[in-house]
Amino acid sequence: MLFRNRKVVNVWIDMNHPSHFEKLFKLRFHRSIYLSVWKKNVIQIILILVSCFGFLIYIPSVYLAWQQGLGEVVILDTLALLLVWFLLLLPNRFYKPKSYFLVSLIFILGCLLYTKIGLGGAGILWLFLVPVFCGIFLGRIITFWSYVITSLFVF
Repeated sequence: MLFRNRKVVNVWIDMNHPSHFEKLFKLRFHRSIYLSVWKKNVIQIILILVSCFGFLIYIPSVYLAWQQGLGEVVILDTLALLLVWFLLLLPNRFYKPKSYFLVSLIFILGCLLYTKIGLGGAGILWLFLVPVFCGIFLGRIITFWSYVITSLFVF
C-alpha cells in the first residue's frame, strides 16, 4: 500500500512479466519453491558473471603471470575461461555436471595458485570457495569430503 495525497492506494505487482535481468540474459526464472530449480538458476547466474568479469580479469592475470615466468598459470587461466564459456553454453538440464566441473575447476585453480605463488597469492581464497560451492550445489556428504580434502591440502 502506498500513500498518495493522504489516501491509501493499493499497488499490485504482476509477477508474470519478465524482469530486465531475465530479458537481458534470456534466463527463465520459474516461480518455483523447489530447491533444484533455484540451484539451476544460481549456477547459471554464477557462470554468466564469471564469464563476463573473468574475461576482464583474464587479460592482466595472464600478462603478469607471463612476465613472472609462470607458464602453468597462463595455461590454466586460459583453460579455465574456456571451460566456463563451455559450461555456460550447456543447457540447464546438465546441472550436476556443471556443478562438478565448476567445483573441480575452482579446486584445481586454487591448488595451482597456492603451490606456485604461496600465501601471497589468491590460491587459498579459491580453496575456501570449494566447500561453499559444494554445500550450495552438491549436498552434505560431498561438502564434508570437500572440507576434508581442502583442509588436508592447505595444511
